[in-house]
Amino acid sequence: MLLPQLCWLPLLAGLLPPAPAQKFSALTFLRVDQDKDKDCQLACAGSSQKPLCASDGRTFLSRCEFQRAKCKDPQLEIAYRGNCRDVSRCVAERKYTQEQARKELQQVFIPECNDDGTYSQVQCHSYTGYCWCVTPNGRPVSGTAVAHKTPRCPVSSCDQEQQSALEEARQPKNDNVVIPECAHGGLYKPVQCHPSTGYCWCVLVDTGRPIPGTSTRYEQPKCDNTARAHPTRTRDLYKDRPLQGCPGAKKNEFLTSILDALSTDMVHAVSDPSSGRLSEPDPSHTLEERVVHWYFKLLDKNSSGDIGKKEIKPFKRFLRKKSKPKKCVKKFVEYCDVNNDKSISVPELMGCLGVTKEEGKASARKRPTPRVNAESTSNRQPRKQG
Repeated sequence: MLLPQLCWLPLLAGLLPPAPAQKFSALTFLRVDQDKDKDCQLACAGSSQKPLCASDGRTFLSRCEFQRAKCKDPQLEIAYRGNCRDVSRCVAERKYTQEQARKELQQVFIPECNDDGTYSQVQCHSYTGYCWCVTPNGRPVSGTAVAHKTPRCPVSSCDQEQQSALEEARQPKNDNVVIPECAHGGLYKPVQCHPSTGYCWCVLVDTGRPIPGTSTRYEQPKCDNTARAHPTRTRDLYKDRPLQGCPGAKKNEFLTSILDALSTDMVHAVSDPSSGRLSEPDPSHTLEERVVHWYFKLLDKNSSGDIGKKEIKPFKRFLRKKSKPKKCVKKFVEYCDVNNDKSISVPELMGCLGVTKEEGKASARKRPTPRVNAESTSNRQPRKQG
């Protein structure tokens, strides 16, 4: 659900440095908008919550919120009842402001959008000459506005947007401001909520963009905690991630010992009739990938797709018994849990063990492959007849 946000341009008035004197300065333009905002303040906290989709592609949670926006922009109309369909906030705003600019308002601000529908990091107002940095959801980053040049933007994150939202919420009668919930490392929590309305929805954890069709009211939706607009390769997440007490060569030795032990255990399981029939391996997987998938299924007793707190205990016992050096065991589970959700997914287990599709073949060449009974593997070669 794309929640309504206030026009960001008036907010920039407090961010802009003094501009050179000109016929119609940026600050003059911004102040005009600010004065208009004061005349359009309606208290919508107790109004009936019935979503409306406006002509600019924004979803308003009530008719009161729509009327407040229409006061600022008389050309705004109701397109249809209910949430707006799958269109990003930036794309909808850009289309709407382009139409305004063609009609009569040459000084209107037209946002720039990324291919995934989020706001471009640098936004510029061609009429005033000012540029500034924004978060993926379009919130201006405080202190970044500059005149007639490109600003140096810090790395965008949920933490920055949260700070901007808190500052905006402190302004009078801003009860519709959504303050994002943040996870570790500048990511967004997969579930975001608007407490005053009772709505919750799923988002992409790297940009915070809402996922269409996931909004619920007075209950938490089930969200994918790995959904991203820009998927990160697993190896990149662990490339520079330190394993406490286990630097450099010791870490490599530790990971090798784990994979060797797991490979041996998988071979025994394949050869043991009492272990039951194993699922057919993916032919595109390397030996190490097959090992990780096999062991993950072994641990994931409830088939949830994650190894939970209780399911991790056998993994810890395995590490203490069969890996070396032992100093590397203590913090390894925390090292694997890269998103800090107290569980381990298949990509996390693959990544923390150093097994990826790009690296798997290379690492398999370095590590001796366990001998597997040809009769017990699904990829056995036909024997040559003598």
